[in-house]
Amino acid sequence: MTLTAPTCAFERASPLTQALVAEAVRRIEAAGPLDDAAALRQALHTQSTRAAQVAARAWLLGERLGLPAELARWRQLALWSVLALAVLMALAALATARAVLAPDGSINAVAAFVSLLGWHTLMLLPWLAGLLWAGRGAGDLSLGRMALGLAARVPIDRGPHALTLLHAAAAVLRRARLWPWLTGLLSHTIWALAFALMLALLAFGFAFHAYRLTW
Repeated sequence: MTLTAPTCAFERASPLTQALVAEAVRRIEAAGPLDDAAALRQALHTQSTRAAQVAARAWLLGERLGLPAELARWRQLALWSVLALAVLMALAALATARAVLAPDGSINAVAAFVSLLGWHTLMLLPWLAGLLWAGRGAGDLSLGRMALGLAARVPIDRGPHALTLLHAAAAVLRRARLWPWLTGLLSHTIWALAFALMLALLAFGFAFHAYRLTW
């Protein structure tokens, strides 16, 4: 039997993608049943095991709801969300460090160091909490979680189930104890980009102005 396009996409999708779509469909169906006659019939005809049939049915319903396309959009926007948060972190740290600049051009080295890394430290604490209490909803204030939430909320081509897919992804990854590691990877990426941007801006500033370090 020749597989239809949605079923071929299901076969090509990774197990994680299939799980995310299935969880999102389950959450959507919790608000009311979906018309699954065609999807169920196709899943029964194309899959041989019960588990595969259930997953294929969820995928076919997810295709109809636009969930795989929403997930692809989400992945693309996640990079831009990471870059945007990195820029904001760098600018916030530089603005805080500028506050310790004296009128005579002297800089307290200790205060500047604390100012530059203070925002990073504050955002590190929620991630550590999420790592220690994985699966209990902790750590959702981390920069990684913010980046994912921002990507899901960007209105460009956003579907009606964007937030449902985000919550489904969080639930699936929490069950696998991978959620703190994903948010941690994104958070560390944001911190690294922000620190590199801060160094570049500081080097540019030092190239055109003379400052005197004090202790």
